[in-house]
Amino acid sequence: ISYPIHTIIVNIIGCFFIGFIATQVLKFNNPDNVRLFVIMGVLGGFTTFSSYSFEVMQMFKNRMFAQALLYFLGSNTLCICAAYLGYSIKL
Repeated sequence: ISYPIHTIIVNIIGCFFIGFIATQVLKFNNPDNVRLFVIMGVLGGFTTFSSYSFEVMQMFKNRMFAQALLYFLGSNTLCICAAYLGYSIKL
């Protein structure tokens, strides 16, 4: 398995936009169904958590423990930071 840089990039972008759009949707007091559709439906579908999970599992299965741990910790850290950064932008 090659290092899944594309999955990381898509997830970071998606997390950033989820954080950013969440503030925008909440700012205008949209109904819950609009918020859920945009955040969970559209952006949740854009991110690739299932691919990420499968890639980590494959790395462990192939005994690539250091790479799996780095991918796991790196992806989670970067994605949470991206969501926070998006959430912190004030327009």
